[in-house]
Amino acid sequence: MARGGPPGFAAPAALAAVLLLDWAAVRAGVPGHRALAVLVPVLAAAAFVVGLRAAAAWRPGAAWREVAAAAAGAAARDAYGTALLVMATGAAGVVAASVPVTAPLVVGQLALVAVAVDARSRTP
Repeated sequence: MARGGPPGFAAPAALAAVLLLDWAAVRAGVPGHRALAVLVPVLAAAAFVVGLRAAAAWRPGAAWREVAAAAAGAAARDAYGTALLVMATGAAGVVAASVPVTAPLVVGQLALVAVAVDARSRTP
Protein backbone atom coordinates (compact mmCIF):
# COMPACT_ATOMS: atom_id res chain seq x y z
CA MET A 1 0.00 0.00 0.00
CA ALA A 2 1.19 3.53 -0.65
CA ARG A 3 2.81 5.40 2.16
CA GLY A 4 -0.05 7.90 2.25
CA GLY A 5 -2.57 5.15 2.94
CA PRO A 6 -6.18 5.01 1.81
CA PRO A 7 -6.79 8.76 2.28
CA GLY A 8 -4.15 9.42 -0.36
CA PHE A 9 -6.15 7.40 -2.87
CA ALA A 10 -9.57 8.68 -1.82
CA ALA A 11 -8.74 12.40 -1.62
CA PRO A 12 -8.61 13.13 -5.38
CA ALA A 13 -11.86 11.25 -6.00
CA ALA A 14 -13.57 13.02 -3.10
CA LEU A 15 -12.38 16.41 -4.35
CA ALA A 16 -13.62 15.64 -7.86
CA ALA A 17 -17.01 14.55 -6.45
CA VAL A 18 -17.34 17.77 -4.44
CA LEU A 19 -16.47 19.92 -7.45
CA LEU A 20 -18.95 18.03 -9.64
CA LEU A 21 -21.68 18.47 -7.03
CA ASP A 22 -20.86 22.17 -6.80
CA TRP A 23 -21.09 22.48 -10.56
CA ALA A 24 -24.44 20.66 -10.52
CA ALA A 25 -25.63 23.17 -7.91
CA VAL A 26 -24.51 26.03 -10.14
CA ARG A 27 -26.41 24.52 -13.08
CA ALA A 28 -29.50 24.12 -10.89
CA GLY A 29 -29.47 27.84 -10.05
CA VAL A 30 -28.90 27.79 -6.30
CA PRO A 31 -28.64 31.18 -4.57
CA GLY A 32 -25.22 32.62 -5.35
CA HIS A 33 -24.84 30.55 -8.51
CA ARG A 34 -23.26 33.45 -10.39
CA ALA A 35 -20.39 33.68 -7.92
CA LEU A 36 -20.07 29.90 -7.82
CA ALA A 37 -19.98 29.77 -11.63
CA VAL A 38 -16.69 31.68 -11.43
CA LEU A 39 -15.34 30.08 -8.27
CA VAL A 40 -15.83 26.39 -9.12
CA PRO A 41 -13.76 26.37 -12.35
CA VAL A 42 -11.01 28.40 -10.64
CA LEU A 43 -10.91 25.95 -7.72
CA ALA A 44 -10.95 22.98 -10.10
CA ALA A 45 -8.03 24.43 -12.09
CA ALA A 46 -6.10 25.14 -8.89
CA ALA A 47 -6.70 21.62 -7.59
CA PHE A 48 -5.67 20.12 -10.92
CA VAL A 49 -2.48 22.19 -11.07
CA VAL A 50 -1.51 21.24 -7.51
CA GLY A 51 -2.25 17.60 -8.35
CA LEU A 52 -0.08 17.76 -11.46
CA ARG A 53 2.74 19.42 -9.55
CA ALA A 54 2.47 16.82 -6.78
CA ALA A 55 2.55 13.96 -9.27
CA ALA A 56 5.62 15.45 -10.96
CA ALA A 57 7.45 16.04 -7.66
CA TRP A 58 6.66 12.68 -6.05
CA ARG A 59 9.57 10.34 -5.42
CA PRO A 60 9.54 6.78 -4.02
CA GLY A 61 9.26 6.83 -0.25
CA ALA A 62 7.86 10.36 -0.09
CA ALA A 63 4.69 10.95 1.93
CA TRP A 64 1.84 12.31 -0.19
CA ARG A 65 0.89 14.94 2.39
CA GLU A 66 4.36 16.45 2.28
CA VAL A 67 4.47 16.27 -1.50
CA ALA A 68 1.03 17.91 -1.81
CA ALA A 69 1.98 20.68 0.62
CA ALA A 70 5.20 21.33 -1.31
CA ALA A 71 3.27 21.32 -4.59
CA ALA A 72 0.77 23.87 -3.26
CA GLY A 73 3.65 26.08 -2.16
CA ALA A 74 5.35 25.71 -5.53
CA ALA A 75 2.11 26.61 -7.32
CA ALA A 76 1.85 29.78 -5.26
CA ARG A 77 5.52 30.76 -5.68
CA ASP A 78 5.87 29.96 -9.38
CA ALA A 79 3.07 31.88 -11.06
CA TYR A 80 4.58 31.41 -14.53
CA GLY A 81 4.80 27.63 -14.14
CA THR A 82 1.27 27.55 -12.78
CA ALA A 83 0.04 29.51 -15.80
CA LEU A 84 1.84 27.08 -18.10
CA LEU A 85 0.11 24.14 -16.41
CA VAL A 86 -3.31 25.83 -16.60
CA MET A 87 -2.85 26.56 -20.31
CA ALA A 88 -1.60 23.03 -21.01
CA THR A 89 -4.59 21.62 -19.15
CA GLY A 90 -6.95 23.79 -21.19
CA ALA A 91 -5.33 22.75 -24.45
CA ALA A 92 -5.45 19.09 -23.42
CA GLY A 93 -9.13 19.47 -22.57
CA VAL A 94 -9.88 20.99 -25.97
CA VAL A 95 -7.98 18.22 -27.77
CA ALA A 96 -9.63 15.47 -25.71
CA ALA A 97 -13.08 16.98 -26.25
CA SER A 98 -12.51 17.38 -29.99
CA VAL A 99 -11.09 13.90 -30.52
CA PRO A 100 -12.15 11.73 -27.55
CA VAL A 101 -9.94 8.81 -28.57
CA THR A 102 -6.90 10.96 -27.68
CA ALA A 103 -7.96 11.36 -24.02
CA PRO A 104 -5.52 8.72 -22.71
CA LEU A 105 -2.73 10.31 -24.74
CA VAL A 106 -3.24 13.83 -23.44
CA VAL A 107 -2.94 12.57 -19.87
CA GLY A 108 0.60 11.48 -20.63
CA GLN A 109 1.35 14.82 -22.25
CA LEU A 110 0.08 16.61 -19.14
CA ALA A 111 2.39 14.49 -17.02
CA LEU A 112 5.28 15.45 -19.30
CA VAL A 113 4.39 19.14 -19.01
CA ALA A 114 4.23 18.87 -15.22
CA VAL A 115 7.67 17.24 -15.06
CA ALA A 116 9.10 19.89 -17.40
CA VAL A 117 7.64 22.73 -15.29
CA ASP A 118 9.02 21.07 -12.16
CA ALA A 119 12.47 20.75 -13.75
CA ARG A 120 12.34 24.33 -15.01
CA SER A 121 11.61 25.65 -11.53
CA ARG A 122 14.56 23.69 -10.07
CA THR A 123 17.18 24.99 -12.49
CA PRO A 124 18.95 28.21 -11.49
